[in-house]
Amino acid sequence: MFNHPIKRVLYIGDIHGNKERLERLLASSAYAAVDHRVFAGDYVDGCGDIVGTAQLMLEEAKRSDVTVLKANHERDLVVFLKQFLAFQLGKAPSPKLPGKKERLATLEQLHQYWESTRDHTMDGHDPFHQLVLGIINLYHSSPYFVRIGRAFFAHGGFHPAMMRSLRHADRIQMVRGVYTADLRDVEAPHVMLGNMLVRKARHGNALQRAPEGFSVYVGHHYGRSNTETPWTKNGITCLDTGCGKSDDNLLTAAEINAETGELIALHTF
Repeated sequence: MFNHPIKRVLYIGDIHGNKERLERLLASSAYAAVDHRVFAGDYVDGCGDIVGTAQLMLEEAKRSDVTVLKANHERDLVVFLKQFLAFQLGKAPSPKLPGKKERLATLEQLHQYWESTRDHTMDGHDPFHQLVLGIINLYHSSPYFVRIGRAFFAHGGFHPAMMRSLRHADRIQMVRGVYTADLRDVEAPHVMLGNMLVRKARHGNALQRAPEGFSVYVGHHYGRSNTETPWTKNGITCLDTGCGKSDDNLLTAAEINAETGELIALHTF
């Protein structure tokens, strides 16, 4: 018998700075009706209000019924931001600006936010640095994957080490570091963040097929899914439908039966 308190889960695909669609999601009955919410990550680097999106995500992440997964775009941004903070303290050279236009858009918006708030810094309240530290801390406190019932959730892909991490049948399992007892292979986090090419041959089809009796839900792979229909194959469903890549692309969320891992409904915003 399935006695886990979490019966229904909403898995939300990549957002990439589309604050308007995120707000629609947060105000929806679908978001309110489930027991737990899992965000795929990749909420930065897009064509919308990236700062506003990050602020909303930091607020939602405070909830006990919300999990935000580690993702590659936040990882790369955090690396830059930590170098930038070290530069401000005179402990490191100025970080090299990235070449990707979507990352430059994020940094430009962060700079504009600093410009607009620096005159309002008082009594230890520094909006810019609070936002930057919030993004950094959220990334480091986020898991690479989460398992709820018969469903696995990760940003980029499934790795066999995720099965080895299981200890109790129907409890949420969170892995917060690369070198844990069950993820000693440095390859595993790369796969979960979306780098499917790292030593892929070692595991053959393991990275492309859900474990027997389970379902796997990921984001990251825009191009596998079109703007409305998630890509599904071998028990793996991809929820990156291009939100934030253009104004027209939808944000997609999957409502899931945690007992079976099966999809109940798709919601678009």
